[in-house]
Amino acid sequence: MLFSSMLSQLLQENLGTNQYVNSSNWIHPDAGIRKMLLSVGQGGPYQINDYAKRLSSGYGMINFTTLQKNLGYTVVEQDSGAQNKTIGPPLLYDKYFGPVAAAYFQYNGSVLRVHKINQDTWGPQYANYNSMLPKVANDDDNFLDMIWNAAYNAGPWSPIMTSYVELGANVDNPDYINRIKNINNYHLTDNEYREAIGTNQAANTTFIIYPRQVRHYLDQLYNNNQDTGLNTSSSLIFDLKELQGVFSKVMATLGYVNSSNNYVLIPESDSVKAYNEALASNGLSVNDSLNVSTKADRTQIFSLLELSLTKLSANLNFNFGELVEETLTN
Repeated sequence: MLFSSMLSQLLQENLGTNQYVNSSNWIHPDAGIRKMLLSVGQGGPYQINDYAKRLSSGYGMINFTTLQKNLGYTVVEQDSGAQNKTIGPPLLYDKYFGPVAAAYFQYNGSVLRVHKINQDTWGPQYANYNSMLPKVANDDDNFLDMIWNAAYNAGPWSPIMTSYVELGANVDNPDYINRIKNINNYHLTDNEYREAIGTNQAANTTFIIYPRQVRHYLDQLYNNNQDTGLNTSSSLIFDLKELQGVFSKVMATLGYVNSSNNYVLIPESDSVKAYNEALASNGLSVNDSLNVSTKADRTQIFSLLELSLTKLSANLNFNFGELVEETLTN
């Protein structure tokens, strides 16, 4: 769920997702729509509207080495507020770069930010945050994606975020079974949902609706019918040769400092090599296909991609999470 919530966020946030054209690299083919969602104060199809600011994590998007080449502004422009007064980077709308930028924004704006503010007693989830992480991560049917998506939409100070973290810290507490069971119940009104999970998040706001809306797409795709009230039989086949091409094109939008101390984009050939190594390690070949709608195949897909990233990082000797305080050049 956590790995694929980027897809759900696109379906939820983007205008006219059904107008996508496969032959174009743009998430939306209409230049007018792209211009509108890249205007001042906007953040593209994933609506990462604070992309140009340092967040309470201490960092902004431009501080990630991997993103700098295609964001197109400088650390100085971020910190002076200049970028926040101009149009957004066009490649936020690119179907290969946009999802990665959104993933980094989720990591920086949700994970790093929530972690930092909850290390002090004044943090809104301080009482439960540190005990929540290992408990939810070790639960096969976890709702960590809903926790981070609450932070993405409502922010770390929201009541819904605090309620979800409390539930996560108590997944092994019998008194919380019914509350947790209803966390993605799609048949409850806002007020019923408030009572069922025990939150005081205001009804009739996007904040109480958003995490369930985003999760709903994936529960349909993944045939998660238990406790959700759904009755789906989805099937979406991933061709591993096609996935290899997508992986290499996505990685080619990211930069790193190579052994000659030059800041360059990741070569597609290196990404293909890392992907093929991961295939072999997982006992797969490019001629195979996997169904993302079944748990066993989905686990293999995400394991393959995770190992591909690990091998690419090791082969090229760089860190996907590297942070810098200067604007890198060639």
